[in-house]
Amino acid sequence: MDSLDLFFKKYSYKFDKGYPDMNNNQDVLLLESLLSELGFTLNEADTSEATLFESALVKAWYNLNKKIMPKNAISVEDDTKLKTNPKMVSKAEAIIKDLNLQGGDSARQTGRGVGNTTAFWQSFGATDKTPKTDVILGDKKISVKVGPSQLMSGGKAESTATFYSAMQNTPDDPDEPKLLDTPEAKAVIDTFDKFIKTGITPSEWDIAFPD
Repeated sequence: MDSLDLFFKKYSYKFDKGYPDMNNNQDVLLLESLLSELGFTLNEADTSEATLFESALVKAWYNLNKKIMPKNAISVEDDTKLKTNPKMVSKAEAIIKDLNLQGGDSARQTGRGVGNTTAFWQSFGATDKTPKTDVILGDKKISVKVGPSQLMSGGKAESTATFYSAMQNTPDDPDEPKLLDTPEAKAVIDTFDKFIKTGITPSEWDIAFPD
């Protein structure tokens, strides 16, 4: 039995449906209260460290290539912070060297929430336009994950749209059942239906509810 099962088995009697309905304000407040007692929170993960490291990678790329960094490559705020945090830039330089990412003509941190979405994507209710590419170093598009931000940011709608997009572009084997009809695909779709907007990391659950 996994940690989530243990949690809901212990507290299911407190919810009218046997589980927290995230569309019910009372259920959400009760869930937050229970988690608070356990030392957890439903607040979004702080991604500021990851965002700053994205800028550090860009700054490091220009340092290694001995080029002047354009003003629009990273935010002015991040540039100011990095001037007082040279260790982060040094770490970024080491990573770029190790991964051989010095090539190309330019580097920049990508904008957030400014991407375009297709009608197919929107048909699943997906509205988040945040690009999955955090920085571009030369011709390499990179997603940066640091600390709590290692959690995937896609909610139920975005994750469902991503899954169906992958299925749409994966050919079926004529001698096998259609991929979307397989138990594995149905299990994935069922998992998306159980998504909540925010949560805590699996490691935190394991500490609170060990097997």
